[in-house]
Amino acid sequence: METENERKTAFAIELLKSPDNPLKAALVIEPNTGEALRMVHFWSNDNFVLSEKARLLKECGAKSFLPTKEEFAKSVYKLAQTAGEELKDRLTAFRLYGDIMGFIEKPGINVNTNVITNRVMVVNSNGSNDEWEQRLLQQQKKLTHIPAESYVSA
Repeated sequence: METENERKTAFAIELLKSPDNPLKAALVIEPNTGEALRMVHFWSNDNFVLSEKARLLKECGAKSFLPTKEEFAKSVYKLAQTAGEELKDRLTAFRLYGDIMGFIEKPGINVNTNVITNRVMVVNSNGSNDEWEQRLLQQQKKLTHIPAESYVSA
């Protein structure tokens, strides 16, 4: 059997999920309507419940007590089905449901990502092997200040 503090913690969690409807929060924990009404009356401003709410918000963050996408879509779908006889209201609710679930494609910006790369390799000509060898010898002569005649060609 749960202790009263465990039930108060569970009530605090449900209050964070349904802050505008404490009776709904109490009915999740206690199916007996009379007991649930007693919980709402006595526990809504209870110091332990208030401190648990603050602790849970600090530890988990407010986002963790919001409905998931699927839970939200389910409630919108239920609303669409029970919107009454007014066709406009039902269509608006079904459109919202379609947007939530991603059934309706939104126009986006078309970004062209085609990148043209030039796949041509440019090779500079060094002339014939003899010309290249002569330029190499001249370069080496300048670098080392040794006369070109002392080099032997292969």
